[in-house]
This record gives sequence, C-alpha cells and structure tokens, in this order.
Amino acid sequence: MKHTIFLTLFLFLFANSNIHSQELSTPEQDALAFELCQLYAIDQTIRAKEYSEVLRERIIEFDILNFDKFLSFVKKNGFPNRKQVGEKNWMQDCVRNVGFVYLSHSPDKVMKNYDLFKAELDKGNLSPIIFSYALDRYYVITEGRSYFDTPYKGWTTANGVCLHDKEKSDKLRSSIGLKPLPESAFIDCSSMELSDKPVYSNPINLEIPDL
Repeated sequence: MKHTIFLTLFLFLFANSNIHSQELSTPEQDALAFELCQLYAIDQTIRAKEYSEVLRERIIEFDILNFDKFLSFVKKNGFPNRKQVGEKNWMQDCVRNVGFVYLSHSPDKVMKNYDLFKAELDKGNLSPIIFSYALDRYYVITEGRSYFDTPYKGWTTANGVCLHDKEKSDKLRSSIGLKPLPESAFIDCSSMELSDKPVYSNPINLEIPDL
C-alpha cells in the first residue's frame, strides 16, 4: 500500500515539474493539490487488490474513515475545483478526479451531508453531473431505482429509468440544476418484476465524466 501511495505522489510531483512556467501555481494551490492527491492515492490503493467479498467489507470500512478526511477538506477549503488548485494542478488525474471517487464511493455519507455539497454546487465548485452520480448510486442502493440515468442504473433490475418514476426523476434532477431526461431515456417497466435491491453482479461501464 505504501508503495502505491508513494508512486502516485511521485508521479504528481514529476508531472508538476514538467509544466511550463507560464502555468505556475501558487505555493498554497500546490499544497492543496498535494493534499488532494494524497487522498486520492489512499482511496485507490486498496482497490488495486484482487476483489473478494472479504475485501469488499474492508473497502466499506476504509471508505467510512477516509470520507471523513475528505469531508474535512471540503469544509475547510471547499469542494476540489480548478480555481482552488490552479490550472496546472487540475491537469493531474489525482487532483481532478478525487472529488468524484469520494462522492461515488460513499453515497450514504453524501446524503447525510447533502446541504454541504448542495452549497458547494450552488457556489459552482461542484459539478451537477458529479453530484448526480453519487445521488444516483444512493438511490440504486437504497431503492433499486435509477433517477439520473447514470451507469449505476446497470445495478437495477430495470437497467434504466422507469417511465413511472419520471416525476421523481424530473424533480431530483431539477433540484441540482439538471434538465429533465428526454422521453426517449425512459423505459416501460410496467411488466417487469422490479426489486428494491441492487444487483451488484451486473457489470457496469463506469467512467469518470470528462468535465
């Protein structure tokens, strides 16, 4: 684990040393970016191990502890964003993607701190798309429903957003500044036997949105 974290931080520092001088950031921005890169490395290291049910339980425990560290960062500095760390630092994956991985890995914690993240959304620090992934995963896990049409819909028995859930989908999306889904995005679930539990065995193609 220590080797993986060290490698991630080394690559961050090496990449920064090769950025042109006109893109230099302030020492304060560099310090924040380095802290974010540390958080990212900690989150990703345990996931580099071969998956098993035992590891899944460890990851859940790990995420609970690490999310509190990320939450402390957000409360003190705001949600990670380009202006906060500077363009040079934002180009690094470990800085740009850390917010997405922490929100998507701990959707229950996101809901418990909804007002904080909604405030960051309103300030323009948090992308509504990133927020929608965390919220959609929460509803998939707790209700077996997707309302935002993210890849997490693959864990639902419907494998999509049901037409009879359109009103709730529209309301939830509107609450974070997203337009309603087009009619073509909904599927007729009237003849399906839907479950309120996620189907983790279903593979999903999850990629971090390129914002």
